[in-house]
Amino acid sequence: MRELQIWSVDSALDETFEDIKTLAEGCRFRNCSHETEPDCRVRSAVVHGELDAGRLANHFKLCKEARYIELKRAHSASWVEREQWKKVARTARKRTPKH
Repeated sequence: MRELQIWSVDSALDETFEDIKTLAEGCRFRNCSHETEPDCRVRSAVVHGELDAGRLANHFKLCKEARYIELKRAHSASWVEREQWKKVARTARKRTPKH
C-alpha cells in the first residue's frame, strides 16, 4: 500500500475531532481558524490544558490534507470535463464542411 487518504472527509473529521468541534462553538468568530483570531476557545483550551496541543496539530494536519484531496478531486473533475468538450469540438470540426 503506497498511501492512505481520507475520502469521506467532512463526517470523518467531525467524528474524530468532536471535542475540537464542540470547543470551536465557543469561539468568538464562526469561521475561526484557531490560529490567530482573538477569543478563540480552542486555543484557550490548549493554553489551559483542556486540549492537547498535539491533538490540535493533528486536526490541522488532517484538515490540510482534506483540503488538498478536495482540490485534487475538483481539479481532476474539471480536467475530465475539459477533455470531453475538446472531444465534442473536434467532432464538430470534422462534421463542418470546408469552403
